[in-house]
Amino acid sequence: MSIVRAAIGLIKEMESVRNPGEFLGGIRLFTKDLGFEHLTVMRKQAGEPTLKSSLISSDVSESFIADFERLGHHLHNPIVAHAERSVAPFTATEVRSRRLTSREHDMLDYIHEETGLRDGLIVPLKDAELGDGIVMFAGAKPKNDPLVHSVLNMLGHCVYGHIHDLIRAYVPAAAAPDSAQSSVDGLTPRERECLQWVARGKTDFEIGIILGISARTARFHIENSKRKLGVASRVQAVTAAMKTGSIAAL
Repeated sequence: MSIVRAAIGLIKEMESVRNPGEFLGGIRLFTKDLGFEHLTVMRKQAGEPTLKSSLISSDVSESFIADFERLGHHLHNPIVAHAERSVAPFTATEVRSRRLTSREHDMLDYIHEETGLRDGLIVPLKDAELGDGIVMFAGAKPKNDPLVHSVLNMLGHCVYGHIHDLIRAYVPAAAAPDSAQSSVDGLTPRERECLQWVARGKTDFEIGIILGISARTARFHIENSKRKLGVASRVQAVTAAMKTGSIAAL
């Protein structure tokens, strides 16, 4: 079976999947056989966003993201900059061959050294409804040929549209707090909703999609919750809200 037919079969099979993690896992399993074991999905944020606020899904660790931002690499990302100007897929090697600043070279070197990823295909997405985004497939030994790139381009468009729908629709039982329930700690219903999703490991961006608000607004509600609860971190806020009964225990 050709990889094109296999990819089409995968897309049809994934249409019945309702869990976002299961959906992305199926895509990763397929692309791994093509040498692209890493998958990242991002959506462009207004202003000067951090890497974490732009991510929908990624295989990189939280510590990598924290170090990436601490070093300021998100401010000198030639891959994202090129994706904003392009409508056609391109490789990381193509970006590296362009005239880059020393900070941009440092950013690419950092990714290679910390993750072992040698190259990847970046699929820019231009979507008036969902907003512009990027789907990146990368690997240590990727198969860089035109047919594989065509398949990944097709999958990238599928992933970007479908993952938004899945995140909106995927609401596990007892995930959202009862808006009529009184809150002894002064949290508003929206603040409690955001904290409930934080407890389930959702990012600001994912919470925004689920609740129909921006990632920045989700972050605002979470920061307000921390202030009201008198804590310094999100984990502490979730723990405190569970103790007062403002959000459901997992």
